[in-house]
Amino acid sequence: MLYLRSQADLLADIQAKLRDGGQARWTATEIYHALNRALDDWHGRVSVADSYELPNGWPNDQFEVTLEDWLPDDVQPQAQWPVDPLLPNESTISTWKDISTYAVEPAGDGTRTLRLNMVPYNGQLRIFYRARNGQLPTGSPALSAGITATDTSLTVDESLGEIERVGWVKVGAEWIGYRGVTVGASTTTLANLVRGIHDTTAATHSTSDAVTWGVGAPNMAVYQQLTHQACAYAHEFYLVDGSPKERDLHERMLSYHQGRADMFWRRHTPSRAPRWKYGT
Repeated sequence: MLYLRSQADLLADIQAKLRDGGQARWTATEIYHALNRALDDWHGRVSVADSYELPNGWPNDQFEVTLEDWLPDDVQPQAQWPVDPLLPNESTISTWKDISTYAVEPAGDGTRTLRLNMVPYNGQLRIFYRARNGQLPTGSPALSAGITATDTSLTVDESLGEIERVGWVKVGAEWIGYRGVTVGASTTTLANLVRGIHDTTAATHSTSDAVTWGVGAPNMAVYQQLTHQACAYAHEFYLVDGSPKERDLHERMLSYHQGRADMFWRRHTPSRAPRWKYGT
């Protein structure tokens, strides 16, 4: 399951834990830097399962296909197969099954090839992958042009080279998933939009509407770990140039929040790798 929290909500949560809603001690930019450090710690620990179905199916009589550049290397391809292999007709197909033998091979031009040892039975193939959170913008990007409720790309008015190639944004009340990023000198374009996710409705949005990034997770508990870790990193700022009294205070608060963040991982039992067994 996908849970989403916007960067604005996470900022407010961290400010509340720090008792600094008025930004008297930390600016919003400083807290976002602390939050991004905490998100870096999530890599390898927190991700969200997702799938991508080849829009035109698997090419006939071919054993390889070029992967989309936004897909990670650790993918699991699946194909639809008859439940009863002795009755290979469309009416018997009811399940997806893992393709056990495959390879992801890099090419000299920077692309990657997914190579199978057998062509899928009916050309239907989907790829499971794990979406991981990247860095959050520390500024306030906005739409550089309006979008309709059916548009499948959007462009913001900042160059955001640090964001993940797969992620989620919120525009108005609508949550939008994206797959693929093109970064320009002063703009960033998000591609392959999935509109109206997370029980929201696709809508029209205007030029200059704010675009807020989201943080995705498989459960709500990990957000508590994230905010405690960000608080610890925020207190760390004052260990460099604060007065002796301030350094003592912030060191004790850093120890408290770091202890809470570490305790979560000690109690947390990562789920086993998903087996990707879903019926149609």
